[in-house]
Amino acid sequence: MYLWALLSGDVSEPPAVRGITDDLDRAMRVTEPYLIDERACLCRIIEVRYAMCVPSMDMCYVPTGRAWHGGRDNRDGVSWQETEVSVGAPAGDAPGWDACDFGSSPNPSKAPATTPSAG
Repeated sequence: MYLWALLSGDVSEPPAVRGITDDLDRAMRVTEPYLIDERACLCRIIEVRYAMCVPSMDMCYVPTGRAWHGGRDNRDGVSWQETEVSVGAPAGDAPGWDACDFGSSPNPSKAPATTPSAG
């Protein structure tokens, strides 16, 4: 599973658009138009597994250690860089990454998979 979030220039604010998918390529395709159109400045995708939190017995997403950062490049495209994240801590521990809130923002499945044509 992959949690993704589009971030504005202010990292203290939670992501305006975020989602969950089981396909890394889809997460990248859905978010790229936002980056290209400069509606977001950074996309962060975290690979997670579904787990149960011991203290509360609630379900949560736990990072596997792999993540990707995407940003607009100077060729009107998006560059992706794989990176590492802490393993074991619930993904919701980072600001704006409350796993319970995923899916409550604007419907990412309706986002265009390709850049809209000018005109």
